[in-house]
Amino acid sequence: MRVAWPAADGVHVTTLSGSLERHGPDVVVPGAKEVGGLVAHDDGFALLTRVPDSNKWGETAAALFRYRNGAQAFSTKLTGAASNDTAPVLDSQLKWNGTMYGAYFVVHGAGGFADGHYGDKLAYV
Repeated sequence: MRVAWPAADGVHVTTLSGSLERHGPDVVVPGAKEVGGLVAHDDGFALLTRVPDSNKWGETAAALFRYRNGAQAFSTKLTGAASNDTAPVLDSQLKWNGTMYGAYFVVHGAGGFADGHYGDKLAYV
């Protein structure tokens, strides 16, 4: 079992035993600002979070991190300049269907037709 929690140095993911005691060291995702979703895998986890970004509002970007055996396997931003959106908060969900992740979260338009408006986004990775 795994739990995730935000701290000053990033988001910590803690493995727990069946009796809910810590089992091994935390994995820290540096720079992560929030826990928007966590999927536990046998070999690690996937985390939906927010990370620093450079955009017109100075807001964070939504990002998906996958860790295997304590090391980062991949990370990808789900918002940014190319998609003209940011993620100032994550009122969100993260799901895994055995093939891909589905991330659903709040976005803030940072250009294009949705500039300045809030909405939601569904991204598949």
